[in-house]
Amino acid sequence: AAGMVAEARLGEQLGITPAGTSNRIADNMKKQGLPFSLPRVDPRSLIAAIKTDKKATSNGLAFSLLTGLGTCKLYQGIAEEDVLGVLG
Repeated sequence: AAGMVAEARLGEQLGITPAGTSNRIADNMKKQGLPFSLPRVDPRSLIAAIKTDKKATSNGLAFSLLTGLGTCKLYQGIAEEDVLGVLG
């Protein structure tokens, strides 16, 4: 659940996901008693783990990002700096 919120924030930061989507998702997670924020982890360690994902390429990281509520698209070549901006 917390990963969904983080990915929505990444999409918002990149101009892919409509603004406010991550807050809507977080609010719904809270109502359901699910975690809505990532635990404290070293962002570089998390990036290293993301690089092992089957969607990652030599061009950068890949994420399935919301283009609207209920719709998403795979985006590849996302820079580590953009992800770090969300994990900050």
